[in-house]
Amino acid sequence: MMKKMLDTPPLISLACLLLLLLLSCAAAQSPIFDMKGDELETGVQYRIRSATWGIREGDLTADNLDTCPLNVVLANSGPGLPVTFHLPDASKEASRPVLTSTNLNIQFVTASAGSSCNDGGVWAARIDPILGAFLVSTGGELGALISTFQIKPQGAFHKLVYCVVGLCKDLTILDGQRLGTTFDPLGSHKPLIVIFERVQADDDATIKIKMPTDE
Repeated sequence: MMKKMLDTPPLISLACLLLLLLLSCAAAQSPIFDMKGDELETGVQYRIRSATWGIREGDLTADNLDTCPLNVVLANSGPGLPVTFHLPDASKEASRPVLTSTNLNIQFVTASAGSSCNDGGVWAARIDPILGAFLVSTGGELGALISTFQIKPQGAFHKLVYCVVGLCKDLTILDGQRLGTTFDPLGSHKPLIVIFERVQADDDATIKIKMPTDE
């Protein structure tokens, strides 16, 4: 038996290795389901909600400051702002499945009435030198590196991660309510555990965000 293994042609061994790698990658990606059990899709509006109760309860939304970019924060009450998910290689295609551990962009499709920011609502992570952390805000760009996120399984729920230079770190709540990550090698911050609620057609809680090209 050992002799047969040693006599295995290198090309066959390499092909088997590549097949195993492909299978492992496929196993790492799985569908994501919203609160009603439907698969998440690109181009569809969702609210991202904390799956926990208490201090981290609420929806992700944007603050209502008049300056750009708008900070992505965890709201203590009221519905959060809807988002859409975009794949970097097909940002304008709708109805494609959103899978775990897949690079994607996240975009607010609405803005609070109290904001005059018109940067398009795409999430991005930028370094805050005071906190020594990457904080998530609007003003990103579809397909840009600073706007690359993933959704990963976390027990029975999911978590959001920010990915840069091949490294993905859990997003958590920093400085009271801001979404971000510290890239702390000790992992002292617990990830924000989330669920997804599809926005209904008759939802009138928000208004459409102003895009940079709007007058």
